Amino acid sequence: MQRSASISTSRGTKWKLLHSLWIVWTFLLGFFSWLAFAYIGIRARHPRWLLWAALYATPLMLYAIISANISQRWANVTLYATLILGVVSVVHALLVRKEYLLRLDLIQRETSHISVTSMGRKWEWLHSLWIVWTLPLGFTSWIAFIYIAWRARRVRWLLWGLLYFVAFAAMAATNSGSQPTDVTIGLMIVAGMVSVVHAFAVRSDYLVRLENRMREVADADERARRLEAEYQTQTGASPADGRSEQSAYSGSSDNATVPDKPEISREQTTASPTETPPQEPAEVSSVAGSKSKLSEPVSIADTYPLPIAYSWSMLEVSGIQGIAIESNCGTLRTCLLSSAPSLLQCSTTRITRRRSST
Repeated sequence: MQRSASISTSRGTKWKLLHSLWIVWTFLLGFFSWLAFAYIGIRARHPRWLLWAALYATPLMLYAIISANISQRWANVTLYATLILGVVSVVHALLVRKEYLLRLDLIQRETSHISVTSMGRKWEWLHSLWIVWTLPLGFTSWIAFIYIAWRARRVRWLLWGLLYFVAFAAMAATNSGSQPTDVTIGLMIVAGMVSVVHAFAVRSDYLVRLENRMREVADADERARRLEAEYQTQTGASPADGRSEQSAYSGSSDNATVPDKPEISREQTTASPTETPPQEPAEVSSVAGSKSKLSEPVSIADTYPLPIAYSWSMLEVSGIQGIAIESNCGTLRTCLLSSAPSLLQCSTTRITRRRSST
C-alpha cells in the first residue's frame, strides 16, 4: 500500500482529478457503468476491467432485448439488476481508482516521448475523431467503421461497418409501436455499445495503417517527381515544353518554305559512254582458250590449281615478283598462262624426283 501510495502521489492533484472523471459514468444508475470500465480497461491495458464492463452491460442488454417480448415481470427483473449493478459499479470504481491511476502513470512514463506513430500526438488525436460517430448508441457506428475501412483499405473493418449498419437498418425498417421494433431497437443499442469498445480497441491499428498508407502515397509522388526531374536534365526540357514546341511548329503559317533537297547533278548520275567503269571485268584467255571476266585483280596462288599456284609461289621467291609489279599486269598474266603447261610439267618432275629419293 505504501508503494502504491508513493507512486500515485508522484502526480499532482489536478492530474488525478482529470483522470478520475470516468467515475461519473457509474453514477447514471447502471446504464453507463459498462462504458466506464471499458474505458479504463483500454487505457490501462487491463483485460480484467474489460470483463467487468461486459458484466455490467449484460442486464442492460437483456432489458433492451426482452422487454417487449417477455412479460413485464421479467423486464422489471432485468431493470432492477441493472440498477443494482449500477450501485455496485460506483463502489467498484472508487476501489480501482488508485490502481488505475498507478497503471496509467506507469504507462505514460514509459511512453511519455513515444506515440503510437511517428506523426505525433496531435496528428493521432486529429485522426481519432471518427470515434465520436460510435457514441450515439448504434445510430452512426457503421459510419465510423466504414470510414476507417476506406481510409486504411481494411476489408475487415468494412465488414464490421456493414454489420453495424444491418442493426441500424433493421430498426429503421420496422414499424414503430410493434414488437419487432422494440427488439431491433434493443439490438441496435447493444451494437452501439459494442462499437464504442471496438473503436477504442482498433484505434492504434488504424493509426499505424493510416500512417503507412500516407507514406506510400508520398513515396510514389516523390518517385514521380524524381523521374520527371531526371527527364528534364537529360532532354533539357520538360515533356510539357516539348509538346508546346510541337504545337507551335504545327501552328505555324502555311507559307513557310521547306528547304528543297539538293539536286544530284546529271553529270554525277550518268557516266560517259566512252568511259570504262573502274570495276569493269577484263577478258583474259584461259588455258582451254575460254574467256572469263575478272571484276578485280585475283591472286593466282588463291585461284588457280595447285601446280600453277605452286609455280607462281616459286617465281615470287626467285624475284620475278618485282618484275611483275613493274610490268604490265595483263601481259604478265598472259605469259604465265601460256607457259602453264611447261610449269606444270616441271613441278610434276620435281615431285616425282622427291618421291623417288625418299
